[in-house]
Amino acid sequence: MNKKTTMVNNAIAKRMLNADVNLVITADHLANQYGKALLDTSDMADILNLKEHTVKAYITTEKLPFKVTKIGGKWFTTTITVAQYVIDNQVDKSQFASVA
Repeated sequence: MNKKTTMVNNAIAKRMLNADVNLVITADHLANQYGKALLDTSDMADILNLKEHTVKAYITTEKLPFKVTKIGGKWFTTTITVAQYVIDNQVDKSQFASVA
């Protein structure tokens, strides 16, 4: 491997590591914010700045931008899934209350 290839590989690895760290930090922040690792439709509505019935409509029409799972008749997603959405879509994280 030549020097240029090594430098490119190192830069890519550094970006990937940084993204993973941001994902973990954002997911942890969401878990602390909502007090749980599984988020329900009211939590999703809060994060997306939508009404809960709109989130449910998006779920039934498969237009919600992340994966959800039905458990006991209610819809849930994980903080890691929402964190990935927040990072990928550069959602303004300032809308979340700060966790002390």
